[in-house]
Amino acid sequence: MPSTLKDILKTYNDQYTSEDLLALFVLTGGVAKYVEMLMEGGDYTHISSWWDRKGENEIDIIACDELSKTLDVFEVKRQAKDIDLEVLKEKTLRFLQATGQCPDYEITYHGLSLDDMGKS
Repeated sequence: MPSTLKDILKTYNDQYTSEDLLALFVLTGGVAKYVEMLMEGGDYTHISSWWDRKGENEIDIIACDELSKTLDVFEVKRQAKDIDLEVLKEKTLRFLQATGQCPDYEITYHGLSLDDMGKS
């Protein structure tokens, strides 16, 4: 599966990084439908994760679309009950303050868990 994801990434961005590959796998779980949906988002979508220098605030997945000025922020937990979107909002505020990235973007918050792996 990693070689297939590498081929897909290379098709859309031949300068992809290992972080891009990891983010694609974490976000999609390698599920073809999710990979397709993400790739249709366009060449300007950037996917990454973030943590502060102290390691106190971590965001699992950040998808930034510069064209539409949108920011999708994801908390990933094994169990859905452990997802706290209010805490994620606080972490996102710290991310915005620390990086200065994505000013005035429309932000959407999401939670992903193992429960989402079987859904299509």
